[in-house]
Amino acid sequence: PELVIAKTFAPVSCLSAEGEDLIAVGLETGKIILWRELQGSTTMRAHQGLVKSLHFAPDATHLLSIGYGDRILDWDITSDPISEERRSDGELFITASFHNGQPVIAYANNDDGFCGLRLNIGKRQKLPLKLDGDLIRLSRNGQFLAVVVGGDIRVFPMSDPSSYKTVLIEHAPIDFIVNNDGKQLL
Repeated sequence: PELVIAKTFAPVSCLSAEGEDLIAVGLETGKIILWRELQGSTTMRAHQGLVKSLHFAPDATHLLSIGYGDRILDWDITSDPISEERRSDGELFITASFHNGQPVIAYANNDDGFCGLRLNIGKRQKLPLKLDGDLIRLSRNGQFLAVVVGGDIRVFPMSDPSSYKTVLIEHAPIDFIVNNDGKQLL
């Protein structure tokens, strides 16, 4: 492996990679730096503050960015403009992925603590559970959602979000990921 060092001139808050060709780095200043094949970089002004998370579409044509605040940006990285902006409606956006080519956004409701999914603008799927924090994770392929609830992790298939499997855990995780078939947590 070759070590590549790049100066970002601001603390890094998150990063995401797609294959060997694309790397996106979110900065605490709200900027996103996108590298293609580690050649040149593009700096995009994204959020008013810290970039919380970044997620590439499986076909590497879009990048979702979540900032602290009230919006998610959907970037068309083939041409660089923002293709869509999603604003909060009393929700705290936590994570995002893609399911069947469409963005999926997991959120917690600021008023009652319940969580849910935004499958596209205007369409919400409320889940029958209250969060114990903000640990909601989507599998990379967007097929599974995992949530920490009552000291356990519940894994929901996107095909039927009303059903789930419970994984018993000894200690509350700081973070975790769920694999693409929903059978393993790391």
